[in-house]
Amino acid sequence: MNTMTTPSRDARHQRGATLIEVLVSFLIVSFGLLSLLALQNNAIKYNKTTELRALATLLATDLGERMRANPAAAELGLYDQRDVYTPMTAQPVRTPCHAAATQACATPDAMAAQDVSEWRRLLFQALPQADAHVRMDATTGLADIWLAWRDPTGGSEAVGDTDDAIRECPLDFVADGAQPAGLERPRCAYFSIAITSGG
Repeated sequence: MNTMTTPSRDARHQRGATLIEVLVSFLIVSFGLLSLLALQNNAIKYNKTTELRALATLLATDLGERMRANPAAAELGLYDQRDVYTPMTAQPVRTPCHAAATQACATPDAMAAQDVSEWRRLLFQALPQADAHVRMDATTGLADIWLAWRDPTGGSEAVGDTDDAIRECPLDFVADGAQPAGLERPRCAYFSIAITSGG
């Protein structure tokens, strides 16, 4: 005589509890994976920001070397760029000293014009929506260089401080509230480079 055994109430209850535990485990793993994806996204964003800051450092050093090679023009302010921040939308035109690239520039001002035009072309190629602000102080022999660009990762943290002496961008370059609606202030990097021994 065959007798069918029915599972006890305790056994049925235990199988249901195991299923809930599995579902909770899946939920925890899903949250963990989402957190890892967000972490990876932030890492990519910060890597791009670091890369752009490294390029800005190389560009500032390049301009400093050009100014050191032509100190007379630098002291006269021929490398200065004091306009307000205006993102470059097209590659600047090169201003060569001579038609033949092998000839040296005849005068310091011609060399400065060529240097600035070549350097601004490099700036356009390296940083997105970039512009520069350069001030040479002949009495101290120092050049103050600010490079500004818009971060493609959408970085929106405030730049600089309210004190014009220590802010990343001077007010005559990037004024507070001067950006068009919907656009964040550009990121800025500041460099002070010794060009001459000063007066």
